[in-house]
Amino acid sequence: MEQIDGVKIMHCRNVREFSVPELPHFSVDGYCPETRTICQIFRCHFHGHTCQPFRDVITLNGDNLAERYERTMSRLEQMTRPGYQVKVQWECEFDDAGKPELLAHPQRGLWKRGHASTL
Repeated sequence: MEQIDGVKIMHCRNVREFSVPELPHFSVDGYCPETRTICQIFRCHFHGHTCQPFRDVITLNGDNLAERYERTMSRLEQMTRPGYQVKVQWECEFDDAGKPELLAHPQRGLWKRGHASTL
């Protein structure tokens, strides 16, 4: 989003992790104060994305993937109530996007599908 939209996003690698003031118990992956946009990158298994099989099987945490997905959607809805825009990128969609411009880091090179290489 920084590279595409030309805005500065606060995140743990350049400033700090951001907590939504209206929801102080929520920390987010990225935040742009200029546009009041929250950026979230979700791992499919951890957040129970619909791309995952066996959604009704109980996990080691005692829940199932369908419950995880519902909790994630509820959390996103709570973030939009105070007027924030929320951009979500699921792990499976990021892997399938094949957009190197989203994966390029100006100092660290290219990170794609688990393999680091320099640009």
